[in-house]
Amino acid sequence: MSNESFSSLLPKALSAVLHPAAPPALNSDPQPRSSEKNTKADVEQLQSELRDLRDQFEQMKSQHNKEIKLLMNELDEEKRIRLTLQVEVVGRTQIISSGETEISFEVIISHILSLRWKSSE
Repeated sequence: MSNESFSSLLPKALSAVLHPAAPPALNSDPQPRSSEKNTKADVEQLQSELRDLRDQFEQMKSQHNKEIKLLMNELDEEKRIRLTLQVEVVGRTQIISSGETEISFEVIISHILSLRWKSSE
């Protein structure tokens, strides 16, 4: 082998080492690689799970609101029952303490309101 052939090969070899060609997998390929397909499938699965979780959250939120509304209605009913009993107790107490056989509704209500005013202080 002559020096000339070696010297002519040297620049080519250096060029190949310094500027390697891109491997075939890194070339711009219009079709996605299998790992990109897997990643896309994973993202789609996560998005689907996120939608499902949001739907479940909305259902739970709706159920919670229904239960709160029901409890508030029950509380209002209990308040009405308590007030009715309170009116009855006040009326009977006044009848017993005054010795009267009849007492007006206005007297009972005013007494209840005075009791409520005292209890809120």
